Amino acid sequence: MQLDVACVGDAVFCPIPGHGVNEIAEGDTGSKVEGRPIALDGHCCSCGCDLITSLPQAGRL
Repeated sequence: MQLDVACVGDAVFCPIPGHGVNEIAEGDTGSKVEGRPIALDGHCCSCGCDLITSLPQAGRL
């Protein structure tokens, strides 16, 4: 089974009023896909909020 991963620069939706669609601003520079750092749970979005994973079992190996 192959899963997509979120990377810096990908669009995300923040449910906080006024935030809406913004970009992932932070990622793990030790893990990259096509040159872009992979975003993990707790990394920041451009609105200032933290990412929340939809796959709780995912993370660093």
